Amino acid sequence: MKKKMKNGKKYIWGALSLCALFIVWYLGSRSPEMGKLLPNPFNVLDFVMESIIKPVGSLILPRHILWSLSRVLVGYSLAVLVGIVLGFLGSWFKVGEAIIKPFYLFLRSIPSLAWIPLAILWFGIGETSKYYIIFITAVMIIMTNVIDGVRAVSPELLGVARMLGTRENQLFLMCRVWVGKAKEQPSSSTIFITSRFTASFTF
Repeated sequence: MKKKMKNGKKYIWGALSLCALFIVWYLGSRSPEMGKLLPNPFNVLDFVMESIIKPVGSLILPRHILWSLSRVLVGYSLAVLVGIVLGFLGSWFKVGEAIIKPFYLFLRSIPSLAWIPLAILWFGIGETSKYYIIFITAVMIIMTNVIDGVRAVSPELLGVARMLGTRENQLFLMCRVWVGKAKEQPSSSTIFITSRFTASFTF
């Protein structure tokens, strides 16, 4: 019961904070100076509702949203395939770690949005550059998640797997042990979701 009351208070405070933000936004738009930078929130809402029916550019708003989500899906799917394989190779095999780790440490330190100028330079302003931005930002976080998950696996579990006849190169069978640990990285998942949508809507 107490937990439900605490959750209810959180929702109330969240709603109040949104209302306060809306009020500050409205008052700022009414100011002669800030009004040049901030549009009226009611005008913004009217434009959003109108863009659901009337095209903005060549598409209506729902089509724009679906198009952006399709970019996320393509870039994310490629990042999953590459990130899981490289994460396994770089955290389980010594040779794989020696080859992959230097590139991984270097690329991981580059902010996601810093890839945009390079993507435009390499691939132009078409769809390929958008897919690349989403892919490169996603693959680093997926690799981090997989590497942390593999290294967090208990040696006892690996001993049981070996005792049951699992060989070192049977990555597919070991996924059953590793994926459970990789799912225990909530902070990486939060960062991943945030950066994916940031990259997808930047363009």
